[in-house]
Amino acid sequence: MRRGVVGGSERDDIRMEILGSRRGFCWSIPASQRSSGGPSGNGSRHVTVPACDYPWGQYRALTVADPGLADANRWGPGVRQRGQVAMPRIYNRVQEETTTEYLWIVEDDILSPVDTCRRLLRSFDATTVSVSGVDQSRFHPGYVAWDQDGRIFTERGDGVQVIGGQGFGCVILRKSVLDEHVIHHGGRGDYDPTFYAEMRGTRWRAKVDWGCEVGHGT
Repeated sequence: MRRGVVGGSERDDIRMEILGSRRGFCWSIPASQRSSGGPSGNGSRHVTVPACDYPWGQYRALTVADPGLADANRWGPGVRQRGQVAMPRIYNRVQEETTTEYLWIVEDDILSPVDTCRRLLRSFDATTVSVSGVDQSRFHPGYVAWDQDGRIFTERGDGVQVIGGQGFGCVILRKSVLDEHVIHHGGRGDYDPTFYAEMRGTRWRAKVDWGCEVGHGT
């Protein structure tokens, strides 16, 4: 990503390459859409998808919850519970419309290194269901990843490691496995731990690349 002035206004230019080809694409984000304090006032970076000027793209508007839920205080009454219901609706819709074997999920507040996709794909083998980058939690000590016994990693590991599961902040998932499951919160928690709990006892393994650290844009 580089920053410059276009037409008298400051913009962030982002360029991405399409793996396995010589094609690439670039789009710009006006400085006015970058914010140190987004609508929620928590310093989040909010950039609307329709404002992106890349000439090709697909945008889906899907009503999954009450308006404003994404910017609400997650610790407010009932907010977390409504989010636990809403998020699986999004991912199940994505699963229905995806036509490739690999699905890269990057949540809207994640800032990832430019080689993230290439690195994560490199670690797939015949028994890998997902490979993720690693991000530190904003809500508890340690990372948004856990071992086979469900214990949160509090110290950074090394290389690529088979783990119990991770959050969906920056992860590539195998679509054919998603096709056999319905993402849900399990009636007791979040959708991502529930998904990986269902992988236990199967041949599928989750991995994390400790060398690919991603951050939150806050």
